[in-house]
Amino acid sequence: MEEKLSKLVSIFKAELESLSGHLHLVSTNKAGELIARIAREKGVKLAVKCMVPFEDEINIAEAFGKTGISLVEIGTRDIGNVKDTITAADMGLSGADLAIAEIGAIAIASRKDEDKLVTCLPRVHVAIIPSSLLVHHPDDALPFLQSTLRDSQPCVVSFISGPSRTGDIEMKLVLGVHGPHEVHVVMLEDR
Repeated sequence: MEEKLSKLVSIFKAELESLSGHLHLVSTNKAGELIARIAREKGVKLAVKCMVPFEDEINIAEAFGKTGISLVEIGTRDIGNVKDTITAADMGLSGADLAIAEIGAIAIASRKDEDKLVTCLPRVHVAIIPSSLLVHHPDDALPFLQSTLRDSQPCVVSFISGPSRTGDIEMKLVLGVHGPHEVHVVMLEDR
């Protein structure tokens, strides 16, 4: 990994962890095993996935098959009530479109409600992103935002920087009230 990228990864990791998120830097061919291990450690019984980049190379289905954890892909087949399936899931797997080092956040553009729900309803969210999509400053995200929002299809862009949090409950910080309890970013170091 080149020095500039290594520095950006360090900044991103520090910022994400300060917001209670987790960064896992891994090669593409080891990502499936890592994600399955996270699922096992978190007691996941059902995982749902959508928009996962390099899925064939990551081998998520194969890795989950070895664990006995059910893995359902949203949007590729009839799974009954999609929202009920997502709500019942313990883990949501998605891709991410951009990572911003300085603020420890990932950006995800969702065109369908189901894709957005996979990132916010399950108690554990795992976002997969190539290291090549890591930028330094929020201003560096402007070209992505301009091209995404110029598209004719409706789109929601979410910036995720760790588990949901609120301070409304007796003035105490509580994580995971309005979204996932845990956010893991799996960054593909060879992409």
